[in-house]
Amino acid sequence: YDALKKFQPSYLDSRIHFALNCGANSCPPITVFKVETIQKQLSNVTEGFLREETTVNESSNLISTTRLFLWYYNDFGKKAGILNILKDVFQLNESRWKIIYKPYDWRKNLGNFK
Repeated sequence: YDALKKFQPSYLDSRIHFALNCGANSCPPITVFKVETIQKQLSNVTEGFLREETTVNESSNLISTTRLFLWYYNDFGKKAGILNILKDVFQLNESRWKIIYKPYDWRKNLGNFK
């Protein structure tokens, strides 16, 4: 148990969910990460994936986005955290937004590389 605690991260960086790939159509692309640039790369994959997977309808205040947010709801800071992430990526105003989560496409996509 002590050995495991030694290697546990001190905080959860929710961007990791946009860096992991399961080989399905709805997964983020596979990327090679480098220690020297990991912070910038995690920000880039987060923004890139969300721009591909999210639709913002400003007239109806509706955001349709990846189901990853729903599955890892607490990791992203619940609704407020998810909204903050989406507001940052899409430069959204402070209006009330309703979020819907797209169905996940589990069909294989083994050529999803960036």
